[in-house]
Amino acid sequence: MKNIALLLLVACSMVACRQDASHDEEILWSYYKGFTTSPALCDSLARKSKQEANRNFLLGLRCFEKYEQFDSVSCYDSSRLFFKGLITTHPDNYLGYLGMGILLTERGMKARGSDPHHGRFMDSAEYYYARATQQAPRHPAVFYYRGRNQYQRNRDSINIAAIQYLDTATILKPNFFKAIERSAEYLSHYLDLASDPDHHENAKDFKSRFPNLEERVKYLFNQSLQLDNSWHETYQGIARAAHVYSVKERVNFLKTGIAIAKSRKSKDSLSLMRYLANVYFYDLKDYETAASLFDELRLYRELAWISFYNGNDSLAARYLHQSMKKSQDVETLLDLAHFHRHNHRMDSAQYYLAAARRSDTFPNLEVDFEIAKLSVMMNKRKEAEQQLIKLIQAYQEQMGEEAALEEGYEKAIALLNWLQSG
Repeated sequence: MKNIALLLLVACSMVACRQDASHDEEILWSYYKGFTTSPALCDSLARKSKQEANRNFLLGLRCFEKYEQFDSVSCYDSSRLFFKGLITTHPDNYLGYLGMGILLTERGMKARGSDPHHGRFMDSAEYYYARATQQAPRHPAVFYYRGRNQYQRNRDSINIAAIQYLDTATILKPNFFKAIERSAEYLSHYLDLASDPDHHENAKDFKSRFPNLEERVKYLFNQSLQLDNSWHETYQGIARAAHVYSVKERVNFLKTGIAIAKSRKSKDSLSLMRYLANVYFYDLKDYETAASLFDELRLYRELAWISFYNGNDSLAARYLHQSMKKSQDVETLLDLAHFHRHNHRMDSAQYYLAAARRSDTFPNLEVDFEIAKLSVMMNKRKEAEQQLIKLIQAYQEQMGEEAALEEGYEKAIALLNWLQSG
């Protein structure tokens, strides 16, 4: 009888553990399925979790969400301690490895604009995703985050692995909305890159692997909207798919996305409105509507160029100086340099380019190219040649072999060749 009682006790314990694991997995999907999650929600989910590893994972994600939103070093360190602790105490559980992967991907994304070696964070993230895959070889979320990391490693290069991982995620979980939506966005972006096969050497291979690509992107976006039509990110992704949708379709989807973002009081509504204004400005050449939207957003730089193209230099200058009062960032200073160059005021253009150079914490290759270009226009050919040689070397040092894929690098090479051939 004692043996039977013991067996019953063991069986009940096993059932209870399976139930706890199933319950906690459902809780984790409350996090995995969303695009944005508040630290408070992670706290709430952690309190509902029954297993220690899941609680610590969610507490690590709480710190991660704070790091993502506020760029706090202390939040990064706290998140890292939670995930590293999980790896130490539960080495056979995928959660610690996945957490470290998510954290390192975000760090790489934050470092993209300031650190030419930001890819090393993505490489480290891939190591942890691979370890997570070993521990949970059929977990859709692991494949989703692994695919996202592959895409973020270099968004200017076609990475088929990113799509393959997302496809695996949707095979394992057919209604995984986020993976389907991101797959549509990534494929659309790769289609844009592949439209210039001379610039992207793997464009032909990409197109051969994904025939009927435009239809596939449309299908995935439609599937996303059927699963959840309340995410403004989806409408933004559709609006960016210029090779798939007509301008009219993109405008209508954008307006829907803006309405959803505004109803949620999301700050993304501003970026969506800016994008809509750019569509009116660049694609439709509807300067009146674009000016109205730019004015609503107080985007003085854009208003300045509309005024310039309409032949009103004095109004353009006024808008540019209003923009400078808001922010003396590189973009505004470059605009002022371009404006004065167009009006043949080379000394003023040189002044603002020098200011743009000084304002940048890290070397800005675009500014360097504009400085070399201005030197050519001022007939300082030897000086321009030296500037271009330094610029080309900077591209090679920062990007290695991938420098050849950069438009700025190609322009610098072409201008240098022209100078040296003359």
